[in-house]
Amino acid sequence: MIETVKELEGQYGGDKTKSALASETDGKELVDRYGFPAFKNEKGKLSKLNEPFWAAYYAAHEPEMLFEADEEEFYYYDEGTGLFRLRSVDLIRKKLAEQILERARAWPALAELERFRNEPALRGVLAHLRGEVEQHDAFCFGGKIIHLANCVLEVQPDGSFTECAFSPKYRSRNRSPIVYDQSATCPQFEKALLEHLEEDHRELLQKYAGQCLLGRNLTQRILVLDGTGSASKSAFVLLARGIVGATNVYELRTKHLAERFEIGRMVGKTLLLGADVKAEFLSEAGAYRLKALVGGDTLEAERKISNKQFWISGNFNVMITSNSRLRVHLEGDQSAWRRRLAIVRYERPYSGKTVPDIHEQLLRAEGSGILNFFLEGVQKLFRDIQETGSLMLSERQRQLVNALLSESDSLRIFLRENLCTSHKCDLTVAEIITEYNRYAIDVGWTPIPIAVAQRQLDDLMLELFGVAKVNCVKRDGKAQRGFFNIRFRQDDEPDPPNQ
Repeated sequence: MIETVKELEGQYGGDKTKSALASETDGKELVDRYGFPAFKNEKGKLSKLNEPFWAAYYAAHEPEMLFEADEEEFYYYDEGTGLFRLRSVDLIRKKLAEQILERARAWPALAELERFRNEPALRGVLAHLRGEVEQHDAFCFGGKIIHLANCVLEVQPDGSFTECAFSPKYRSRNRSPIVYDQSATCPQFEKALLEHLEEDHRELLQKYAGQCLLGRNLTQRILVLDGTGSASKSAFVLLARGIVGATNVYELRTKHLAERFEIGRMVGKTLLLGADVKAEFLSEAGAYRLKALVGGDTLEAERKISNKQFWISGNFNVMITSNSRLRVHLEGDQSAWRRRLAIVRYERPYSGKTVPDIHEQLLRAEGSGILNFFLEGVQKLFRDIQETGSLMLSERQRQLVNALLSESDSLRIFLRENLCTSHKCDLTVAEIITEYNRYAIDVGWTPIPIAVAQRQLDDLMLELFGVAKVNCVKRDGKAQRGFFNIRFRQDDEPDPPNQ
């Protein structure tokens, strides 16, 4: 049995091999820990790689490399950008093969190593490499740094910044591509994209944009930009995408949020964008998951290529733009949505000359200045958090959220205020929906589509009045769908108690 390094040296080439290994930065240490690089068979030929040795050898030459065990991905540290970047198994295998070839030519008596560079021979080395550099929750620095093109800003508890050089200690994989220049300004941006907005809305945009730079949704809010068309909503969101970094952004698709792999596709992203969405965007089947995506909940994720399930935190920033007033599928949970939503309402269109792709022009001309506008938003955001614990909204902005939720729950409100139980009375579905549409228009709401209203009506009637739908309400001698023991409330009847 071979027990000592000296015996190994004798078997694999004596003093020449010892000298060659000792000349490596930590070759001698690796031999002491793992043994010689390969094993010999009974005929004295190299028969197998020492897999733990080569895994440790590879890791020693990339000391900041890590394997994120939950995501099952390798990352290496890029000194030029300060980022941890993905590295494929194929590229690692290629580099391993190069290292083995180099050492086969440099280490006496181990020239046979050259033949152990194929995929089957390296498979075990890769398995050991995973264990050698494995880490869990490797990237959990969100909200404490802002990684920019030329530096890292450490965010202090009061929202101030300390400018620092790149370092692997930040465990950063997301950065803005914009250069930090403390003196830069952005007058064109402010005139084109902000001048036609009310002051409280400009403040809200600025603070939320700053939060997007932080890469973590500290306030657990979803920002909705809605209102009139041609008002620069999309331009602002595209510009925010450019400042945060396109590689850090994922398209928000509410209809897919309940599907198996959608959350897994968001891993490594910090900002979810829903651009120019339709009115029913927040009523789609998977929209309920938005609350968890921004609320810090633990979410189950799965990657399509691996089918491994793991867990991530729902700390994503979310920005949505729409020319329509959105409707939320509340499921009786108004209070949770009220805590999650913030609305910037565009009431006036931009009156200046239309410039195609203005966001790109502004990024080129004033990128560093716009970055400073976002950074000022970070400071204002932290002042809000210190004062109230969350993002401060104006009275108008709170009313906008309340109005959206009321409009989203308009059928429930109509039924509660305009129907009552009454023995031997009945109403058809068509009669109720017709009156609901009139009611919604009178109070300035957009009625929900008839098909949606009909689907909601069954559950709401049972919940509010304890009556189930039947198919035998008589009108003009014909049986119709409707409800027994229910009628419209008369104008002079008292309002029902709050429910």
